[in-house]
Amino acid sequence: MRTKLVLLAALAVGCAGSRPTHARFPVEYACSDFALVHDGDTLQVAGAARTTAPVSWRDHAGSHFLLRVATGVDVIEYVVPEDPYRDASERVFDTSTGSSIVDWRLVKRDVCVARGGYSDALVRYARGESVAEVATALTAGDREEALGLVHHALRELQGRYYKER
Repeated sequence: MRTKLVLLAALAVGCAGSRPTHARFPVEYACSDFALVHDGDTLQVAGAARTTAPVSWRDHAGSHFLLRVATGVDVIEYVVPEDPYRDASERVFDTSTGSSIVDWRLVKRDVCVARGGYSDALVRYARGESVAEVATALTAGDREEALGLVHHALRELQGRYYKER
């Protein structure tokens, strides 16, 4: 019985320190010349024309949103990860060769940076801002959270670097 209580206490301590990966608030992403706002099952694209898209499907990569461009030939796919601190991706497809996804040709790929996320924190830190300045700008002054964002981004970057060596 004592062993079970110790194990239960250890699990409770381990779970208390984890951060939720599902956003409970709208998450804003900065793309090259516009912004995205992800709020539950909808994605708002603020650019020349404000557009709202419902979620098309979900998988291990996150929520996928498809938008047809006014010309009718291109489709833009936004993939928004479940972790609100990760960046979203944008892929533009040429659909002139067919209506099936397997017929589409990838034309352009881009990244939309999550405001207050891992990349945002790492870029600020790399530019010379202190952890306290990053905390003030991104996490309402929470130094430990800012340090966690920078640490997570550095670990991922280091992992990618060593994988590609």
